[in-house]
Amino acid sequence: MPAGGYGSQPQASASEVTRSRPRPDSPSSGASAPGGGAAAVVLTRTDTPSAGLLSYDLGSQLSYGVQIPAGGSRLPTTADTAAAGDHYLRMDGRAVWNAATTRLPESIANAARRAGLPVDRVRHFFLHQANLNILTETMTVLGVPRERAPVTVDRLGNTGSAGLFTALHSTLAEGDLLPGDTYVLAGIGAGFQWGSLCLRHA
Repeated sequence: MPAGGYGSQPQASASEVTRSRPRPDSPSSGASAPGGGAAAVVLTRTDTPSAGLLSYDLGSQLSYGVQIPAGGSRLPTTADTAAAGDHYLRMDGRAVWNAATTRLPESIANAARRAGLPVDRVRHFFLHQANLNILTETMTVLGVPRERAPVTVDRLGNTGSAGLFTALHSTLAEGDLLPGDTYVLAGIGAGFQWGSLCLRHA
């Protein structure tokens, strides 16, 4: 973060929905449903000019494409809801695909524009690791080589909101995130809600 204000700011993300995964006989059972995962980063103050958070973009759109129908105030738990499997995760794969492959590239492009950067000048794209097809399509829509978006879903699975931080960690661990590099963190989740941060590494 830029100089001034607090010296450091922790950011954490966690997801644990394995107990609510789709039933084996559900149409959603073959989907890349989120598993468990947690990650954290600490943003620290820097005196490096133009480093830190450059811009962000947030958005939302009401959708029931990903939901657990029962167990809340709208549909309380009963013997019937339990028998019907209404306490398991349900996903509309087409709705998820359409939202993710539209909103993620839009959000990333908006964040880059607000940072005053052409999107192809962004060096790294740390994206939501829902599945490889969504990640690849997002980069295709942006017109940026897929190699700029590290992949962890192939070995860790869909770790939900922690996924983009696992991608960041893998790049840091390999020494590929260098001072002056610009990068984007972008994710989308049930709701739907999505967001992107554009940063420059100090």
